[in-house]
Amino acid sequence: MDAMTRSNWRDAGPPWLVLVAIATVLAIGLRTWGLTGQVVLDDEWHAIHKLATSSYWDIFRTFGVADHSIPLTLFYKAMADTIGLAEGRLRALQAICGIALVPAGAWLAWRATGDRPASALFAFLVAGSPFLVMWSRFARPYAITVLLSVLCVAAVWRWRTQRTWRWAAAAAVTGALAAWFHTIAGMYAAIACLFVFAEDVLASRREGLPASRSPRVKASFRLGVRVAASMALLLAAPMVHDFHSLAEKGGGDRANLDTFAWMVAIVWGGVPTTVIAAACLVAAWGFVVLLRRDRPLAAYLAALGAVPMAFLSITGAVWIFSGQNFLRYQLPFLPLVLFLGSVGTTDLARAIVRSRPERAAWSAALGLSAAYLAATPAIAQVATLGPWYAHLDYHWDYRHRWNETKRPDHSYDPPEFYRRLGRMAPGAAPVIEAPFEWEAPYEQLAYYARFHRQHELFGMLHDLCRDGPRVGEPPPRDRRFRFRLFVFLDDVDGVRNTGARYLLLHLNMPHGKPFPEAGRCLERLTALYGAPAEQDDRLAVFELRPGAPPPKLQ
Repeated sequence: MDAMTRSNWRDAGPPWLVLVAIATVLAIGLRTWGLTGQVVLDDEWHAIHKLATSSYWDIFRTFGVADHSIPLTLFYKAMADTIGLAEGRLRALQAICGIALVPAGAWLAWRATGDRPASALFAFLVAGSPFLVMWSRFARPYAITVLLSVLCVAAVWRWRTQRTWRWAAAAAVTGALAAWFHTIAGMYAAIACLFVFAEDVLASRREGLPASRSPRVKASFRLGVRVAASMALLLAAPMVHDFHSLAEKGGGDRANLDTFAWMVAIVWGGVPTTVIAAACLVAAWGFVVLLRRDRPLAAYLAALGAVPMAFLSITGAVWIFSGQNFLRYQLPFLPLVLFLGSVGTTDLARAIVRSRPERAAWSAALGLSAAYLAATPAIAQVATLGPWYAHLDYHWDYRHRWNETKRPDHSYDPPEFYRRLGRMAPGAAPVIEAPFEWEAPYEQLAYYARFHRQHELFGMLHDLCRDGPRVGEPPPRDRRFRFRLFVFLDDVDGVRNTGARYLLLHLNMPHGKPFPEAGRCLERLTALYGAPAEQDDRLAVFELRPGAPPPKLQ
């Protein structure tokens, strides 16, 4: 059965459908479990800061140095003005796109190869990829642009053989939306259109026909113009009004050899180095297999993988020396490598067990799916990290997925009270912690949470005792913002109604940001909640239920 006849889900067969459905259910679980209890952190604040003080028009016409993603911020502002923003709502679109990528990717993989075991394996790898799970649970545009970019390049490839207006429209819409959500994602639509155009030009030369007179060249040129015009329609206003913000993001840092090794380790979920090397060889073999089966498709995918990487390596960008940043700016590269690995795995399985090649391919697909999920941290992180799932420490490098590098350095140790919290029964002593630092590199509470298993809320201090602009805090009593993990500490009734046992004010947090208002905040909290039950040079502990029995120990 060739790719053009593989057009119906039923053609894939019941086993394939069942496995892809299971992978999709896994994706739903990993992308939604505990999502509403995940604290708003780091770059998720870019859009919130923008929409809190800007009109719809101002959002539409600006990129922002702290790029807020124009359509995402417009969507959030409309949500805030109607039903209000909350932790789950903030990430709903990303979760939906991350889930949709699993069946969509499996379907496209099967359409491209006709290999049911490989496409089923691919579904499980995408569903359980820790980096893809992360961006499906984070209020940034990357999970959205991956799906849009995949759909766009698939539409262009389909247009290559069926040159209808429907496929051209699909490519233009998905490509323009991808570029609007994150400008650099427009590369994928551009590369796809240029590839088909170049292919048509070369074909016309082989036929002895000038490119200017070739109907196919003219058609592919028109396709590229329409895709570019669709992007320009959405990006013209910010390009005119705020191009300098976009320009500031370019240049600066450069990728190096460590960047590439780091990126590859993230692609494979931080498994041991020998396993990473073997997986890369299998993926390389998958490319060879694809090259033998369908040389144009292999060349197309190679261009989509190599050109963005080369572009980013040459132009550079802020913080791009980090493998994490280098990969997220070209996130479609990750499912591309997983796809090639899937194709290589099943082909090698068939070659090794020639007597029963299909059984061997299915066995390899199922076995590797289970091994991948067990060896990579996605399931464990979603199950255990709670509000701190998306903290950068846990996704910076999956080879050090549990902050192993901090344990030997005792300057990172939490105050002694946190160890006592750890001896209390899980959930017996809920805490409110302040100050909350929205920038993950300075937020040490995520690390402290590894020493206890108590429910955490986070105290907002700006209106009580802090100076300067409001950053990393929603405005108090503003119904646009309904984040349930944030508590305004000047609201005594609101604090006591949370049911928290302790209010913890960090006076001095090593490796955190300076807190010059610590003394003032301590004084004002003391006026509201009484003297601290205990205090040292790092932490003041306020007992919010002084008459309650002591928390249970375990």
